[in-house]
Amino acid sequence: MVNAEKVLITRPFYDDVTSYLSVWSEDIIDAAKNKGIDVIDLKREDANRNLLESRLKKDDPILVVFNGHGDNDKITGFKKNHVLIQADDNEHYLKSRIVYSRSCNSLKILGPKCVSKGTKSFIGFENGFALINNKNFSATPKKDPWAKHFLEATNLVPISLLKGNSVEESFIKAQNALQKSIDFFEAHYTKEHDEFTHIIPWLKYNKKIHNFLGDPDSRI
Repeated sequence: MVNAEKVLITRPFYDDVTSYLSVWSEDIIDAAKNKGIDVIDLKREDANRNLLESRLKKDDPILVVFNGHGDNDKITGFKKNHVLIQADDNEHYLKSRIVYSRSCNSLKILGPKCVSKGTKSFIGFENGFALINNKNFSATPKKDPWAKHFLEATNLVPISLLKGNSVEESFIKAQNALQKSIDFFEAHYTKEHDEFTHIIPWLKYNKKIHNFLGDPDSRI
């Protein structure tokens, strides 16, 4: 039986995207610890297949959060060509768990395959996840005023799950947060802030491709 007091998260850290995801995932880790839930934090080189499979088998966490790059049928780890989870290979390790994948395209093939093999719910993105960041904050991702709107909203899925919300409730909270950010940028768009024009469509895009499969009532 899966352990409702354990969560596993992957945090590769080797380029702008993975560094931002890793740093912003600290909020997810804090939320889990505040609830007294143990966090298996596979950070940097620890985001590898052998360690992932070992900890899933040994600790049996109910929630698995993937950060990093991916494709239709896979999620990668500590480097871009290192596969953590692959459809028709090792997706059975996610059986009976709730999975949140902040990885490009992974809801296309991997998500359905996981659910067919017993994953309770799989929340992710049907195409490439967009992250717009301000290059002036590359060294301090948590202070990036643009990335905040992409990552705070998507953090809400696992954080809401950790608070006892269902998959569907958590998904809706994230969707509402994305819409709030869209409304904010549309309200503040002026000729003096024309950089907002390239942020708004990508927030709308993320909201459109964000979805989940499996049991909407699944919860920790």
